[in-house]
Amino acid sequence: MPHLVACCFALMLAPQESREAPTPIDACDSAVAASTRAALRLLDRAAACAPRAATPFVATFAGTVLVEGHYVRPGDRTTVPVRLTLERGVDGATVVRETRGAAGRERTTVLRVADDGVRRRVGPDGPWEVLSGDEARREASAAARLFPAELFAAADRARPTCRPGAPIESFGRRLTPVTFLDPAGDACTLLFDADERLARAEVLKAHATYGDVCEWTRFDDYATIDGALVPRRVGRFLTTRDATYEHRLELAAFRAGASGDADASTPSPTSRPAAPFALVSLEPGIFAVESVAADARALVVERPRDLILLEALSGDDVTSSMLAFLAERFPAKKVAVVACGHHHPSPSGGLRAVAAAGAEVVVPSDLFAHYDRQLNRDVDFGRPAVAGPKHPRYRLFEGETRLEAGDRSVRLIDIGAASDHADRYVVFYFPECGLLFEGDLGWFPAEGVPRLTGRLRGLAAALAARGVRPRSVVQSWPVAGARRRVDWAVVEGLLRADSDRSDGGDGAAASRPASRPR
Repeated sequence: MPHLVACCFALMLAPQESREAPTPIDACDSAVAASTRAALRLLDRAAACAPRAATPFVATFAGTVLVEGHYVRPGDRTTVPVRLTLERGVDGATVVRETRGAAGRERTTVLRVADDGVRRRVGPDGPWEVLSGDEARREASAAARLFPAELFAAADRARPTCRPGAPIESFGRRLTPVTFLDPAGDACTLLFDADERLARAEVLKAHATYGDVCEWTRFDDYATIDGALVPRRVGRFLTTRDATYEHRLELAAFRAGASGDADASTPSPTSRPAAPFALVSLEPGIFAVESVAADARALVVERPRDLILLEALSGDDVTSSMLAFLAERFPAKKVAVVACGHHHPSPSGGLRAVAAAGAEVVVPSDLFAHYDRQLNRDVDFGRPAVAGPKHPRYRLFEGETRLEAGDRSVRLIDIGAASDHADRYVVFYFPECGLLFEGDLGWFPAEGVPRLTGRLRGLAAALAARGVRPRSVVQSWPVAGARRRVDWAVVEGLLRADSDRSDGGDGAAASRPASRPR
């Protein structure tokens, strides 16, 4: 005990180590805070001239949209009339209504973006579909890029991500960029002119079919309407899985303030299908590989040492997954040859993935330049991106060729403009079993009556001219709600009925039902 007391007394007498006061920690100790605040001040000044975040408004635009995707020749674009209404409700929800098509053939799509989720429906009375995940974020981001006020609101919600950039020269104008992360997680750059008006918004991204793309919206000819600075001309370019769209719009009406919104009621959700592949045997050694998500099927022909693939679905991502699926089902065999029915992205968008895996590409000579550009497109902006082969292997043909596979050999027949769909259109005919595989020339619903279209009529005439009479037909698109295989006798019955009506002179030709829009 005396020893313990002595130790304590000695410690009390020993010199104590001095303690410095703790260094204060700044909660915003950032090297970029000042520049971010400068970007926010620019955004706040621009937003003050637009409908404020809490202000409802309705903006209606009319014009045209140029669609590139399902065109007759590569590079062609179809011009379609369009009317677009953007509405911000009193609850902050954004509703976008787009009506596209000529009078009598309009198609209306409604998108609703709100705190309770993103919903979409086709037609004024169609069921609401609840979007989720990446798709919901992409749609919300695209809707925000339609109008300056929505972009300002999106940037305001992402204030910590706002970054200014050095002024740039573009089309003779000096523009100041501000970049932020949009709801999809993409870097969206807003470009302001000398008057601090939003001139352009750009998003760079990787696309599974087109490679590197820039989606943009251009705002021109501002005017003060109902107390807000509003662009009277809007241009817009965006991409979907299998097409590009360029809108050229003029302001038809603008009003600040609330309006009744019949589409803002809480919609009931509908389910979406899952996205597996399925392998279905059609004939010995001939299989359909089907994707519910891509709503399309390809055909696989098994040979002793390898596989033939007919159609490369949708994009590099889908087709890469399909190749992995086939590798599991046929572990000792690779796809050695690939051929696509026509140049539209749905049947050929994944061609790059198959060529990169070493397959020989069989194409009509007239489409060589188009497919070669597709295989060599730039893919620097992100993943998934498939590196194209340095030296693609092609087999070019004119009119018709044959892929040898014994009793599974297939004739590739280019029916061209007779398809009523594309300038070059290849169908695949297996003579031994009488099976015909084609892309999207018929409409054979699982429930209901098949339809005779101009496409199907042209196919039948082109085959008859070559002395080909199939036993059955399988179509690549669609998978959902359609028969997988149809007897050719069904097509012949439609042709006979059409001929009988035409002979009767009852005007049936003018009232023939159109094919399903695509």
